[in-house]
Amino acid sequence: MLRDSDSEPEIENVQPGCSTQTETVPMNTAQPTFERIKNINPQLNKWKIKGRASRISRLFPIKENKRMFFFGLQDDSGTIKVKTFGEDAEKFYQVVQEGELYTLQFAKVVPTANPTRKVKASNM
Repeated sequence: MLRDSDSEPEIENVQPGCSTQTETVPMNTAQPTFERIKNINPQLNKWKIKGRASRISRLFPIKENKRMFFFGLQDDSGTIKVKTFGEDAEKFYQVVQEGELYTLQFAKVVPTANPTRKVKASNM
């Protein structure tokens, strides 16, 4: 059926109390939610954190052809030590820069063996 461009659209089977108007919501406008670093623990299954890189180590060998490096990731609630191994270490060592903001999610969380030893946060 053709309609005039000035005519109202025909709406059938509208229930009382239901709105027939639609609202266009732009895609990707929702802000992602980030967990605070102090709340990260091994029991969390799905999480995402955002923080600034600090105290980046050198890239050093650990086994035969494998290497690793680590760095601190800090937000306003605390600092977490991020360790990378093998191919990930090779790839991300060239990318991670002190003071830059990074997002990390779904990594394996291991409690520290020495909870009194902390990664020193740099003053930014």
